[in-house]
Amino acid sequence: MKLPVILTPGEDGWIIAECPVLPGCISQGKTKEEVLDNIREAAELWLEEEPAGFEISAEYTEIEVHPRCRSHLAPDNQSAGIALPTGLFDFALTLVVDF
Repeated sequence: MKLPVILTPGEDGWIIAECPVLPGCISQGKTKEEVLDNIREAAELWLEEEPAGFEISAEYTEIEVHPRCRSHLAPDNQSAGIALPTGLFDFALTLVVDF
């Protein structure tokens, strides 16, 4: 089974991993290899305890954001009411991990 995983940098230097199709399935690690091992284990445990009637959405979409759009999402763009951590778009990525 392959599921999408989103990796983002944590404030403390760790990498945060989330499997968005499994509610609450989040883990962390110091390296990309460690965080992927940890989120794989978390997803396997989540699936063992899968709530009755829950179905995993097999469909998801990836979008591409062009660099020129980044200026609209920059932390200093307070006029739009959007504030995101500096560097988020330098690192955040979505992977499809085989479970």
